[in-house]
Amino acid sequence: MSLAQFFEFDETNFLNGQGRLLFSPLTGTDDAAVPTTPADIFGQVSPYDPIQSSSAGNWYDVGGTSAPPAYTFAPAMTEWKIQQQVASVLRVINEITHTIKFSAAEFKRSDLLKMFFNANDPSAIGAATGHSAFEQVFFGQFTDLNQYRVALAAFQPLQSGKVIEGVAGPSRPAMVVQVFNRVSIEAGSDALTYGLGDMVSLPITLKAYPEPGANQNEEYGSFFLETPGTIATT
Repeated sequence: MSLAQFFEFDETNFLNGQGRLLFSPLTGTDDAAVPTTPADIFGQVSPYDPIQSSSAGNWYDVGGTSAPPAYTFAPAMTEWKIQQQVASVLRVINEITHTIKFSAAEFKRSDLLKMFFNANDPSAIGAATGHSAFEQVFFGQFTDLNQYRVALAAFQPLQSGKVIEGVAGPSRPAMVVQVFNRVSIEAGSDALTYGLGDMVSLPITLKAYPEPGANQNEEYGSFFLETPGTIATT
């Protein structure tokens, strides 16, 4: 065996970090269900539009981001110790915190401002003599947190395997999709910087919460790992 063969790896398991973010507001009325497949979130064939439903909640693209999305998995543990041993004898889980942080570059969007500032629906201001039409998004104090479903999708390198969109359709790389079942804004501080020559972006951290009624170890979300192949057209 050569040294190169000793250090084995499979490049078909690599993932491109360039991610697409989507979200669906949860209002308590006609909400989008927890996705059972990425096809519940966006179309799996071109043009890959977010799912828009008349009977359930809609999905929307975050669009451009000014920094890579970052997912954090942080278990909080307590160590039990007894007098008879120097080392701890048991570690107990207190909480597992899942967060996703991103910076939305498409600043002029009332739906994103509503998410970032936990705001109410925007108010429409009609055009009149001396001023244009506007959308007004208020911000201020709040007691309850708006909640959302969030999905992060990324493609693998093309050599990892192709997905053919129909028998004679175009090809694309396979994808990996991470879904957060339920999130809201996290405690902390972020800054909006208006600087000459700088892109103003909205940095936010969202904390995941359990989906009511979900099984233990399944309540925060899931990963979907696509298998290369052909997508049926009918």
